[in-house]
Amino acid sequence: MQGCIVLMENRISPGLPKDYTNAPEQPPLCTNLFGTPYLESLRDHATEYCTPDSPASLTCYHTQIKPGDRIDTFCIARGAVFDPSQAKYILPCTLRDLPRASGIPSLREFHLYWYGTGAGIIIHNSIRIVPPHKNTLNINTTIPPDKQNYTILTKREGGQNFWHSLMEIFSMTLSLDVLQMTPTPDTNTSTPLFAPSSIPNTDVTLVDTADAGPFIDLWSLFAHKPVRRLPQPSTTTTIDETTPLTLTNLIIPLPGASNPLWHGDWSVLPCTSSPLLRTFITRILSFYDLLPVPEADPNTITITFINRTSTRRLVDAESLLWALSTSLHPDPKIKIHIQSIDFASLPLLEQLRVIRSTDILVGVHGAGLTHAMFLTPGMSAVVEVLPEGLEHKGFRNLAGLVGVGYFSLHGDGDDDKGGSSADGGRGRRMGRRRSEVGGEEEEDWHERDVRVEGDRFVRAVMAAVESLSNSGVRSWDVDGVGGLL
Repeated sequence: MQGCIVLMENRISPGLPKDYTNAPEQPPLCTNLFGTPYLESLRDHATEYCTPDSPASLTCYHTQIKPGDRIDTFCIARGAVFDPSQAKYILPCTLRDLPRASGIPSLREFHLYWYGTGAGIIIHNSIRIVPPHKNTLNINTTIPPDKQNYTILTKREGGQNFWHSLMEIFSMTLSLDVLQMTPTPDTNTSTPLFAPSSIPNTDVTLVDTADAGPFIDLWSLFAHKPVRRLPQPSTTTTIDETTPLTLTNLIIPLPGASNPLWHGDWSVLPCTSSPLLRTFITRILSFYDLLPVPEADPNTITITFINRTSTRRLVDAESLLWALSTSLHPDPKIKIHIQSIDFASLPLLEQLRVIRSTDILVGVHGAGLTHAMFLTPGMSAVVEVLPEGLEHKGFRNLAGLVGVGYFSLHGDGDDDKGGSSADGGRGRRMGRRRSEVGGEEEEDWHERDVRVEGDRFVRAVMAAVESLSNSGVRSWDVDGVGGLL
């Protein structure tokens, strides 16, 4: 600056006092689940399953959230080749004898997740591990590391549910992050097992039979080759034994069901931030060129209602939204815009564009509320309408992690449907109904429509609106939109 005496020219600054860099820590549960220690734990618990003299390697990474929990696993198989006659990858490897006391699971002990997913079942069905001396395939082993191909071999839970799909893709990115943190074995360099320079040489191969679905493009976050499916065995394809087969490195990622966001669905978590989730959100928004955050209008609130059209619909939703609009009588300078959107009818890019211009997201419990993670932190809120008797905390915890306000209300019903202390609140967690013979039986809340009294709905949304009165660039009195509270 003009007129200032330059003291630091050509000198190294000591940096900030450490008090500026020592951020307040969250509880250990939060950092272990949602912080970088989750990645570090996986990296530090790598196990090689092939003997050192094997031409290929199978390295698996394990983590356990707490003692007694299942062990979550993902693997990278380096030096595999695809045999079209078997429609399987061949991995020339002599398996090590793992000490039983080590606690390291054998391949047969890898956890099997719902929908038949997980590294164990994929290895069993899609990879044939053969002793090197029995391998008859001619393999090209001269490809330099920076030219090697990578295949993300995965089985999805399906392709239509936004929450389930994002959890799978999130888990895939976490797996690739760990590989970027892991140096390549048997080298004297810090070259990682997977680097950003490998993304153009990487594809995603699906071993499931589900439709591609509306979220398939996001699998390309770390793989620029087209998504493909594992072909069926071919009896007509012959292998030219004189032509070396190109080896590939197989990455079998963490399954969606292992994702940290599944933990604590039924309990309140005190977690207020997640470097893992924030990075994932930024990657998606960058992928769709939706950054930076759009400039907000300080005098406008946009309320977006998720219009479910098949199951778990909000009964008389149009009437409830009309009641909300007539209850809003803001200061003339404040504009409230209410819109009802059938997100399932829109491509994902259009869904995200709607959310990026949304201040308050309102909807019945379901996958559509996954969009809460793309709201603007500190300047937005979500209102969740839960089926009567359901005490799910997943979206409440999600809102806390991404820094958006959260408001909830349950559907109307008889008081005794909610469970009591006598059953530990289980009725509130599962949902209940009266049977025709006078007893109680569990009921699946997934299919039932949800009914809410108009004044309760309006008060819940108004609470969210008033909470934003002085958020971000807004600055108006808390009763400036109706003053119902």
